[in-house]
Amino acid sequence: MTATVTTTVTTIAERHPKAFFWKFALAYIGTCLVWAGPSQLLLANQMLAVRPGSHEGALALLMMCGGASSVATSLVVGFISDRSRLSTASAWARRWGKRFPWILVAVPLASIGMLAMSATPGYWALVALWCLVQCFVAFMTNNLLTITADVVPQKHFGVISSVLGVTYVLGLVGGTALASLLPLNWAYIVIAGLAFGMVIQLGFGPGAIDAAANQSTLDDQAELGTVVFDPDAELERLPLNAYRNYATVFLARFVIHATQYTALFYLLYYLRDHIRVADPDIWVLILTVIFAVVTMAAAAGSGALSDKLQRRKIFFVAAAVAMAAGTQLMAFVSTLKAAIIAAVLLGLSWGLFTSVEQAMINESLPSKVNRARDVSIMTLAQGSANMIAGLLAAAGLRYLGGYPGLYQACTVACVLAALLVLTVRSSR
Repeated sequence: MTATVTTTVTTIAERHPKAFFWKFALAYIGTCLVWAGPSQLLLANQMLAVRPGSHEGALALLMMCGGASSVATSLVVGFISDRSRLSTASAWARRWGKRFPWILVAVPLASIGMLAMSATPGYWALVALWCLVQCFVAFMTNNLLTITADVVPQKHFGVISSVLGVTYVLGLVGGTALASLLPLNWAYIVIAGLAFGMVIQLGFGPGAIDAAANQSTLDDQAELGTVVFDPDAELERLPLNAYRNYATVFLARFVIHATQYTALFYLLYYLRDHIRVADPDIWVLILTVIFAVVTMAAAAGSGALSDKLQRRKIFFVAAAVAMAAGTQLMAFVSTLKAAIIAAVLLGLSWGLFTSVEQAMINESLPSKVNRARDVSIMTLAQGSANMIAGLLAAAGLRYLGGYPGLYQACTVACVLAALLVLTVRSSR
């Protein structure tokens, strides 16, 4: 009688967690740079040049179109990542597993789009280019986030959430700093080059992503390099209630992201037109740095603490409370000092939130077979929030009595998010 030997395939995050986390952090910063620089400052300044008489509405429409492109791409990118055989099409792709080859396809295209935007073409050309860049960013981001569910063990979900939270802010600050300190065309060029190098390094050297990721979803039925469209392939029959926690996490995330984006969407104009600071561009950078430092400090320790306590929801609720306090301050106190304190509160909120966000997502995923699909759908909470933030901000200014009414509405949304997350059962 022959004994059966079972071989357990470990992932890079289990074998060399520190090296992998550092490389993953750099890659995620690279993806954040691509959208942070343009959305925080570059596009706002370009609107002043191409649509000087209607810059607020023009920026809102552009950002909404970009968000819609990201949302539309996210609807298909997860399916493609789960079903595609790009990773078996050739030796160069096989070494990285299912997700990273798609990232390698997307990152140079995103960089090329940024280079084209540096020329400040007409308004509609900028809209088209920004939409294309957002599509490629969706391919990069969704596959990177799926990698966290593929390779990171559950006991480290809080740590990887902290990594995402800190690197998100570093990308935000880096993109804003480059946009503030460099001439507009050079800012685009530098961001494009940095993003390209920082993302592709995840596939090379110690700690690089390997083919062990998500081996259980590989399918021998597919031809090399093709996509499986057979509806019966790798199909799971899950009851609808299996997605209850997943749907609740989706809604809670949507509300928090929509609130954050709406509160900060018109930051440049809020400082210039409402508080009337002398140099709003520089103060956008200063407030962003304050926000970043507080966020990173809060996120760095909170994720590991949530792993140790095995508690996620308390951090989410605390984040919603801090965000509500910050937006209330912005609603009722129109001074630069109040804006600085609000930046601290919003930074604390975002740090607490991001330290458990990805952990709650990974814990709510009901399917292993269709993991990238579910992660990509989950990212629609962020993408759709980004898409409508400009519309919400513009509507708040027009129909809610200006900035005070806008920020009071943000406070109400924070309370709603806290109530939603309390009903989640997949996380404690």
